[in-house]
Amino acid sequence: MLTGKNTLLKNVFDFFMDYDIKSDSIKSEENKTTEIKARKNNFLSDIEPVINSIQERMELGKEQILSYADGTGASFNKAKPNFEGNISDIEMFSFLRLIIEYETGIKIPATHNGLGYNNLIFMSLLLAKMQVNSDGKYMGDNAKVFSVLVIEEPEAHLHPAMQYKFLQFLKKNKKEGKVRQIFVTSHSTHITSAVSLSEIICLYKEADETKISYPDTIFPLDGKSKRYVQRFLDATKSDILFAQKILFVEGIAEQLLMSIFARYIGKSLEDHHVAVVNVGGRYFTHFLHLFDSNKPKTISKKIACITDIDPERKMKPTDPTDPTDPTDPTDPTDPTDPTDPTDPTDPTDP
Repeated sequence: MLTGKNTLLKNVFDFFMDYDIKSDSIKSEENKTTEIKARKNNFLSDIEPVINSIQERMELGKEQILSYADGTGASFNKAKPNFEGNISDIEMFSFLRLIIEYETGIKIPATHNGLGYNNLIFMSLLLAKMQVNSDGKYMGDNAKVFSVLVIEEPEAHLHPAMQYKFLQFLKKNKKEGKVRQIFVTSHSTHITSAVSLSEIICLYKEADETKISYPDTIFPLDGKSKRYVQRFLDATKSDILFAQKILFVEGIAEQLLMSIFARYIGKSLEDHHVAVVNVGGRYFTHFLHLFDSNKPKTISKKIACITDIDPERKMKPTDPTDPTDPTDPTDPTDPTDPTDPTDPTDPTDP
């Protein structure tokens, strides 16, 4: 991948060679062909002295090589082997290699990069190749190309910020029509939190059978729960899409305590792939739509919603002898009317 000998890179080079001419919308196709042909001829003229120099340096060695042809009888009928040739601009691609150049002027081979960075370079070349394939003039007038990009786990060797940037880059390419459709398989919560529910398809196993869920289609039509869950799915809470089992809790205290409670009874939430998700209140209903096994296209997982009993505020007993008690039903200045069934402040109204 990192040198011009690679077929993918060679095809990309060939397409973008003389791109200043190929991309000129003013010039006719005939003029473009003529100009590119002239450049190729100029290249052959420029490279000819180099070929001759190689021939001169090989002159004596060539005699030694071809002497074996005479000895084996390969030379007969006044004919003998020899060497000659030329080189095209496309063949020169093999001499190119991919490097990384810094602002300071330092250059290093791409082979010295980390795997994640080189994966990004490779994907950028694939996107460039897809642009080549979708060009009707390059592939031929009869070519019908439907560009589909499939990427498996791009989060490998990429830190979260780079994952997000890469995903935005893919969205931009799709919006600009450089690729028709993009499929990304991922276990990254950073990626799922950066896309909408309508762009997510969940695959999971149930009784050795692969099931498919479409989270975008399973919420009520009013859209309230869908909007709430969409806002909720950040990089930490997207675990609900990946975990095998889920514990929904009200707040941070319960979230911290669940693992401890499990250890007290000799269990491990991590070993059983249980995610503890803090929903920040009693908002479980919004999430239950995702896991309603009575409906199609939902995510079939075991879930539990754990809530606590908040302390109840006790009513202060009324004191009929206290003239300052505002709830005293015998106080003539008390605004509440115990005989009025419509009085919302009546403390005696059941």
